[in-house]
Amino acid sequence: MNRCTNCDVKLGPTMIGKEIKPLSNSSIDKINEFLPEELKSEVFCERCGLHQERVEMYHIYVKYKRYHNNLDEEIHKIRKEEAEAVANLTREKMKYFINFDDLIKFYSYVPSNITPIELIESQIIVDSGMWSTSSDNLDALWSAMHDKVARDGIDSKNKINEGFSNIKDLLKRECFIRGGNTVVDIKYNFSELAGNGKVLFHIQGTASINPEIEIPKFDNIEKKYSDSLSKLINKRKEVFNRKYNYSIENFVELIKTTT
Repeated sequence: MNRCTNCDVKLGPTMIGKEIKPLSNSSIDKINEFLPEELKSEVFCERCGLHQERVEMYHIYVKYKRYHNNLDEEIHKIRKEEAEAVANLTREKMKYFINFDDLIKFYSYVPSNITPIELIESQIIVDSGMWSTSSDNLDALWSAMHDKVARDGIDSKNKINEGFSNIKDLLKRECFIRGGNTVVDIKYNFSELAGNGKVLFHIQGTASINPEIEIPKFDNIEKKYSDSLSKLINKRKEVFNRKYNYSIENFVELIKTTT
């Protein structure tokens, strides 16, 4: 082989400068073992195998750095595909939710016959209508009337009750799509946001199975998506492994041992 298969430079004596030599076979094997398949090369010359901060684009360090920097984009793409697959799976499950809406029960404690699945939670923001600041730009008379309505909390009780009902529905859905029919150890939390009448509702509990109540069956639906999801998850793990276990710093240290 009279050329470097990485940079295509001719090996041997040059008109100007020193002779361009190939790296040793053991050094080439070390580099190829580290590199992804698309960057492997039959021959690396000393020039493209040296690590320097100012190097040409054919330099293997530059190629690997460019490849490594693109891994974040690849991880983001895989996560997006995963999210789409999970969203499709959830949509198919939710087609059957109407049959379980009234069956799912809430408990503040944990009954003895319950099998827990996992922690679930939901949150929403509710505009209570109290102490609203939306009258700031109105004329003085209308502002006074508006603020009195806000302070009196007219209709705020209905809005809070509606928010309370909505957040419980959300938790029911979270329980259902995980194959549960009961939520235990329920905890609520409410906090006002910036004093503008908006309230953050947070609810959490443990999705569980009560054997005495009908249990959602998703075997056929999950089987439809299991293979594609497993492949995406494994692919993402491989990319993470490449990014964090085969870092640029590790590659630099490897190159230094081969030259």
